[in-house]
Amino acid sequence: MKNQPFLDCPRFESCSINNCPLHKKYPNLSTFTSDPEQKCKAQKPTRIKIAERYPGILKFNGLNIKEYRLKLKRESRTPEEWEKLRLGAKKMLQSRGFNIRNKKEDKLYHNRFNDPEKIGKDIAGIVKEMFEESEKADEINGT
Repeated sequence: MKNQPFLDCPRFESCSINNCPLHKKYPNLSTFTSDPEQKCKAQKPTRIKIAERYPGILKFNGLNIKEYRLKLKRESRTPEEWEKLRLGAKKMLQSRGFNIRNKKEDKLYHNRFNDPEKIGKDIAGIVKEMFEESEKADEINGT
């Protein structure tokens, strides 16, 4: 029982997945359509912490196949590719009305919200406020 990381999972007692990322034979175990659970419900950080306690046992280090492939893809990117992705994201945000205020901290703010109290809010909150303000303006203008 010593080299069975899945036993350390907090969901182990209630889990019914056959193809567990914390099993040393993952992903070669079978999953049936009649199984109550098809995918692991354990959180990624939990699986990673468990895998760290069992070095060399798990082929994907507690990650599922999709997460592991994404990790390999991220790790293989060159600094030039990262810069290209960063610039693409910046361009996309600017096209939607956002502006990068501080390159070092990557703080976002919307051109319509220059109030320092609002700068630290998350994007969803800012967008919600923007729609509320536009609705008020529409009511005032009668449109």
